[in-house]
Amino acid sequence: MKNPARLLLVSTLLATGINAAALTQYVSPEGNDDNPGTAEAPLQTLDRALERNATEILMRHGNYFLAPTSTVVPAGVVIRGGLEPYYVADEDETIWAADQRRTVLLKTEIQRTAGFILSPTEGGNMEGGVLEDVTILGGFTSVEMRDGSRMTNVILGGGTSSTVLAQIGNTQLPAILDGVQITGGGGSGVQIAATGSMIIRDTVIRSTGGRGISVTGTGNTLIENSVIQGSNSDGIAILGGNEVTILNNRILRNAESGILVRQTNPTIMGNLIERNDDGLRIINSSESLISQNTVVSNRTSGIFLNRSTPEISYNIIASNQLFGVMEEKELEEPMVGGPLVGNLFWSNEPANYLDEGDDEWDTADELNTNLLNTVPPEGNIVEDPLFT
Repeated sequence: MKNPARLLLVSTLLATGINAAALTQYVSPEGNDDNPGTAEAPLQTLDRALERNATEILMRHGNYFLAPTSTVVPAGVVIRGGLEPYYVADEDETIWAADQRRTVLLKTEIQRTAGFILSPTEGGNMEGGVLEDVTILGGFTSVEMRDGSRMTNVILGGGTSSTVLAQIGNTQLPAILDGVQITGGGGSGVQIAATGSMIIRDTVIRSTGGRGISVTGTGNTLIENSVIQGSNSDGIAILGGNEVTILNNRILRNAESGILVRQTNPTIMGNLIERNDDGLRIINSSESLISQNTVVSNRTSGIFLNRSTPEISYNIIASNQLFGVMEEKELEEPMVGGPLVGNLFWSNEPANYLDEGDDEWDTADELNTNLLNTVPPEGNIVEDPLFT
């Protein structure tokens, strides 16, 4: 998916010629901070390279022990790890190329600060701070991200609080997680508490102490092609956000809801939502779109609705243990439900649908005629999807 804000950022870079005075510094565990920082004579520490105002820092694989205070990556600075120097005899020079071994950045003392702070972009003329191809272990919060910052192919071992904290305020300059792996940690894998934009793609978040991803700001968030598995709470919690899209993810085996939505209206499409407590728990949401998902084998409801009227269309809802769709009974006048169109139901217990009046609907005829919805339900079928 092309991102207009990202394309604008790149075109601005080209037009303005930012980083004309770029400085590359090389860092190796066997280096020396008195060296010039060249490919042949690298520095030893990341801090020394940052002190020299390097715009590109290339790090050999190996372990690096960092100060307990936060390491600030300025705007326009790229830190790239996982490299190995090679001497090229024909050219009489040393080049650093990608290696399968990792660059590991370790915080051995834990203070109530972030391990890394990726600075925001400056005036929209360059990316914020960037981390690529490194592993970060330890810290209170592993990484704080700002507008326009990016992490690509980064492995995070989990901080004692949230592993990634996104504090962003500009909807035109998204912070980006691309190909990141997050395992463990005492809080959320990613906590987005801001008014800006966040993109999470091709990322794996496993076994977090809190939620896998928590969105509590009012900005725009895209979560796509990612795996959120085994969190100690909800897989994804959307508790705010102007435009939130959850697209083509695998959301598996989380202790509470696979996706929790409260007082907001996200688009949820193309996801596999399996073996959570509730598959989806939707509260106070009038215009959510739940479409083309596979919601199977969750321990309670496939989709739980409380004071909510989302569109539920073209999903597979099968083998959930407390109704495929369950409307929570309210004491006041029952709400008219949202559109229920073209879904495949199968083998949900004790029935495929429970409405607010405690009526159970199980057959296709019942699902398409008995429900009180804003649009008459239609095209729902009860068939074996052949994989349950």
